[in-house]
Amino acid sequence: MNTIQYQSEVLPMQTSNFEQRREPEYRPVNHRELQMASTPPPRDHILWSLFSFIYCNAFCLGFIALYYSVKARDRKVLGDLEANGEYGSKARCFNIAALCISLIILMYSYQDLFHQLVNVWA
Repeated sequence: MNTIQYQSEVLPMQTSNFEQRREPEYRPVNHRELQMASTPPPRDHILWSLFSFIYCNAFCLGFIALYYSVKARDRKVLGDLEANGEYGSKARCFNIAALCISLIILMYSYQDLFHQLVNVWA
């Protein structure tokens, strides 16, 4: 029977809590304080983009907003918060543009309908 010989590796050991407490600059870590200090990741506006894609897709701006929202969500999963913020900001701008253009089209169409109703009643 053949036996395989493995070489042992030497790893430096971590210091214990007792040794850390003896140091004068040691300060225990308060985990609640660390959780409160962390900022939430930037938003990806995925629900707003889905709404814009389904209901307010003027000039395909809702689709473009949905594309950037999905990219922002992917960057958030990967941990790249800077790119997440950039893509989320672009998605928000496209959502605002799609909503404004859709509202203008809606108001114009209702204005024409209103004038037709006034002419019928007159």
